[in-house]
Parts: sequence; C-alpha cells; structure tokens
Amino acid sequence: MEIQNIAANLSNIKLDQFQIEQILDMVEEYIEANETASTPIIEHCPKCPEKHPKMIKAGHTKSGKQMYRCKSCNKRFVADTGQLTFYSHQSLSKWKVVLKDTLNGLALRETAFKIGVHYVTVFRMRHKLLHFIEMILANDSVGDVAEIDEKYILASHKGTKLEGVDPRKHGSIAPKPGITDILVCIMTVVSRGGNTFIHTYNTGRPTDVNGYEFCQHIDKESYCFTDGINIYDWSLKKRNCGVKHLKLDVLLTI
Repeated sequence: MEIQNIAANLSNIKLDQFQIEQILDMVEEYIEANETASTPIIEHCPKCPEKHPKMIKAGHTKSGKQMYRCKSCNKRFVADTGQLTFYSHQSLSKWKVVLKDTLNGLALRETAFKIGVHYVTVFRMRHKLLHFIEMILANDSVGDVAEIDEKYILASHKGTKLEGVDPRKHGSIAPKPGITDILVCIMTVVSRGGNTFIHTYNTGRPTDVNGYEFCQHIDKESYCFTDGINIYDWSLKKRNCGVKHLKLDVLLTI
C-alpha cells in the first residue's frame, strides 16, 4: 500500500497530526530499511580501503541489523557504519525528531517526551549529532576578505560539583578580571560573503599552536583583519594571506 493511501486511512482515525506523521515516518523507515537490507550501496569497506567491496551476509546484531563481511579483509560491519544510527538502539524516526528539535532549540525533556525515551538518552543523542556535524565541517574553510576575532565565555560545569569552585547563576560575571583560565576561548573567522568557521580550542588566551591550527581553515591568498593579536600572523603569511591589525573596540563590519 502506498504512503498516500496509508495517510488517507489514518485521517479517518481519531489521531492528531503529530501522531499521523510519526506513523508515516515509521512506515517510510521500514520501507527504507528493507530496501537497504536487500541491496545495500557501500562505496568502500569501513574496515579496509577496498572500494566497492565484495560482501556476503554475516549474521545480525543484537538489535536486528543485518551484518556483512568484506571478502577482502574478512571483517564484519553493518550498512550504517559511520552514520548517526550506527551503534544506536534508537530508530531512524527518533533520530529525525532529535535532529529537528536540536535545530529548533527545543528542550531535552520536550524531545524525550515526543520519542518516549529518558532525557539523558536525548542528551547523548544530541551530543552524538553535534559531534557528527563537527566531523563533517572539520575540513571547512573560509576565504576572500575575512575578519578573525575571539569570544570568551565562562566555562560551564553544569551538573558537576567541582572542589574549590563556587556555584554561580546563569548570566553571572567572571570572578576575576581579565582573560583567565576560567574563560573558554571561541575563535571565529567570518568572510565578506557571510561564511563562518568557529572552533573552541582551550581556556584562556589562544596559543601559537591554536592560531596555526585555526588558520588551516582560511583559504590561501585571502585577506584577513585581526584585532591586534599576533598569533595568526606567521600562519597567514605562510598561506600567502594579507594581514591587517585593527585597534577597534567594536566588531568591524565588512
């Protein structure tokens, strides 16, 4: 039966729109799972560098996922290795809800209520999602005319009691003046076209090593503005980038 026919039949039942969408997502997931299980498309073996490997079915995981064995390296793997659903007991439909709610900024407990799991599970799913996105964007770069700046925020230990560290309320200021190791440094570069790369390396002031690693995400032969900090100069010149130091108290609008 087609999805449209299922949706038409569900509309005759006393279900709200959210419940209908959940059922349709589950049906689509089962259809996709069946198609993937019957004809998986795997470009390369996740265990060895073999491209378009010859595979055979090799049992199932505890959660019921089909496993395959690469005939080149003789190692087993599942079709979703390296994906969000890998090594997860949660279904694809639940991951879709977590993805949507994360992008919309919804609370963990609200998402947990939607998909019927504990909020700690949603917390772990959200962190896995954010880490997955970070890995995808790890090789991103910014070019053209760009501005480099740093933002400092108080390190958060929410949910953990640390000896010698007093609790504080949301929005409180730093107990010590200046840039200290209780501040997390967020390094940012924004291009004239609006492209942005943001990364956090450590607490306190960024080091020369941090500057070098950060500059690898700036295209060669770009032109960069900084606020006077010189940790970027050597790395930018190595990438044939122009550098101009600006002594401003406000963010430059390019």
